[in-house]
Amino acid sequence: MATIPTSEPSSVVAGDSIIWQRAFPEYPPSAGYSLRYLLRCAQHVITLDSAPVGQVHQISVAPAVSAVWIAGEYAFQCYAIKAGERHTLNSGRLIVQPDFATQPAGFDPRSVARKALADAEAAFAKYTATNGAVSEYWIADRKMKYKDAGEIIAAITYWRTQVAREDAQDRINQGLSPRNKVQVRF
Repeated sequence: MATIPTSEPSSVVAGDSIIWQRAFPEYPPSAGYSLRYLLRCAQHVITLDSAPVGQVHQISVAPAVSAVWIAGEYAFQCYAIKAGERHTLNSGRLIVQPDFATQPAGFDPRSVARKALADAEAAFAKYTATNGAVSEYWIADRKMKYKDAGEIIAAITYWRTQVAREDAQDRINQGLSPRNKVQVRF
C-alpha cells in the first residue's frame, strides 16, 4: 500500500482519489480540533474537512467529489477549527489538472506557454518562408503590418523560458533534479 503524504499536494487530477495527512501538535484531534481547507479559483470554491486518524488530521476526497472540480490554479488556506475557534495554519497553491477521460474530442492538454511557443515558432516559420518580404500592406481602408523577425524571436525566447520553468517544476514535483544547474570547474 502507498504511503499517505504528510503535506498538501501541489497538483491533483480531477476525478482521482486524493488523500493526505497533517499533524499539528498544538491542534490535535484529541483536543477536539479538525482541519478545514478552503480552495479558491476565480470561478470555484472548494471546502474540505479532515477526519481524525489518531493524532493526525486526514483529508480524503472521493473521485466523485473531485470529478466536478474545475481545472486550474487554486489558492488554499488551512484552518484548525473547534467550537467557535479558528486558527490559520497554512496557505499555498494547488493545481487541479483536467481529467483526460472526460474531455471532449479536440481537447488540447498543452499549457498556455506551450501553445504560445508553438504559435510563435509557426509565425517565425511563416515569416522566414516568405523571406520577410512584406512587412505592411493596405487593402481599401484596412492596413496590415507584420511583426519583424526580432519581435518574433523575442516572443519565442520568452515562451521557451516559460516552458523550461514548467518542465523544471514538473521534475521537482516528481522528486527529480530540475536540470537547470550549471556545472563549473575552477
